[in-house]
Order: sequence, then structure tokens, then C-alpha cells
Amino acid sequence: MFMRTILLSHYKDYPASEVVDLIKLLYQSEFAGSHMISDETASLRRLQAEIEQLRPADWAGQPLFREIGNGLCRLNLGPAAEAGLSAETINHLFIRASNQKQGSRPAFEEKLRLLQACCTEGLLPYPAAFVHEEMRRLREQGYPPVRHSNAYRAAYHPAYRIIQQEYLTFFSVFCRIDQLLNSTNDSQRPVTVAIDGMSGSGKSYLAALLTEIYDCNLFHMDDYFLRPEQRTPQRLAEIGGNIDYERFSSEISSRLKTGRPFTYRKY
Repeated sequence: MFMRTILLSHYKDYPASEVVDLIKLLYQSEFAGSHMISDETASLRRLQAEIEQLRPADWAGQPLFREIGNGLCRLNLGPAAEAGLSAETINHLFIRASNQKQGSRPAFEEKLRLLQACCTEGLLPYPAAFVHEEMRRLREQGYPPVRHSNAYRAAYHPAYRIIQQEYLTFFSVFCRIDQLLNSTNDSQRPVTVAIDGMSGSGKSYLAALLTEIYDCNLFHMDDYFLRPEQRTPQRLAEIGGNIDYERFSSEISSRLKTGRPFTYRKY
């Protein structure tokens, strides 16, 4: 039922869609964008060229993202770039989603049958027989990736990448990091990000995600628990006193400012 809602909603908002455009939507919801990634560097070059060719009029009124089901969404490049997200970050998010969402043919075929059912029920204005023939043709060809129709391209100028929808939770974080990285003329100047929050709030998840998106180091505060001799009632009564901040300062924070390699001790 959820995919049915997405299909009908997509057609309502993009009425120039042809059958192939809805098939592409279903394909992406199942397989993400893995068919586009044979080389990460080449993927980035394509993305950069696509962003450079964008005109504000092409994406005026487009939302930042469009949900396509299966935990995935289309991240529209124009709004994303305008918000400050770099092409490099978009490419990493895209590749990560593609690597994690492999999909399956049976699940894709089930989605195609749903599309046919919507046509049979008159919910979509395409002949059910035509959809059935397209399904047969795709099956015989081994389900290759499909392209948007010329009508869809002319009407909506699609420019997006498939990413996992959960990444949008941290969209403002990615944008702020990219803005900081691009705000200095010194490419060697580090950007330091501190993640704080309650236990179980997702700090470790976000930290691990940042290491996959950016070329960065990760320092866990778990490596700086107090040594036994430091665990006095007075120390434990301090806000943040359960952390060996003296050792963290001498081994990490003071050395980050130098920009030089260093080593440190884990707990």
C-alpha cells in the first residue's frame, strides 16, 4: 500500500510522466543507483558537470528530496547545492546508499505488478496491456536500468541522486561541515567537529557515518574514561567529570591545532 501511495503521488505531482518514468521510480526504489557507479571518481565528475549545468529555473519549486520507498529518496541537486552541500558529499551519500541497497528481481517484479494493478484499476492513465508488455520486455533484457522519457525531461529537468532517507536527519550537519571546509583558502586547515548528546542518541552512528563521507579521523570519548585513581567523589560530581579531559587535552585537542600527525593512547 505504501508503494501504491508513492506511485500515485508521483504521478499527481509529475503528470507528464510516461510509463517508463514510473518504472524508473520503482527501479530506483529497489536498486538505488548502483547501476551508475563503476568508478567513484567518474561518478563525481558526472555529478559536478550536472550541477554546473543546472539553472535555477530548472529546479524552481522542487523540494529538497522526494521519497521513493524502501528507505530511499531522490535528493534534488539544485536545492541541495543551494543549501551548501558539496558535490563530493552528495557523491559519497549516493555511493553509500547504492552499496547498501542491492535489491532483488522478485521484489522489483512485485512492484511492477503493483504498477500494472494501478493501471487496471484506472488509478493511472496507462493501458494495463502496455505496462504488461513493458514488463515482459524488461524481463527478457535482464531488467536493465531505464531512462526518463523525453517528455519527463522536458517538463521537469530531473537532476537528483538516490540517497538513503535517514541521511536527511543530518543534512544540516553535512552542509555546515562543507561550508566550513570551503570557507578557508588553506586546504590543510582541519575542521574539527564535536558530537554531543545523551546516551543512545545516535552519536556513534553519526560519527561512523562522517568517517565514510569525509576523509577524517574519529576520536571516541570512550577512550578517555577516568583512570581508577581519578574516580573520586569530587571528580564524579563535576559536569563532564567522568572523562579524563586532562589526557584528552594533552593527547588530542592540543595536537589537532598543529596539523601534524600524532599518536595517542586508547583507554
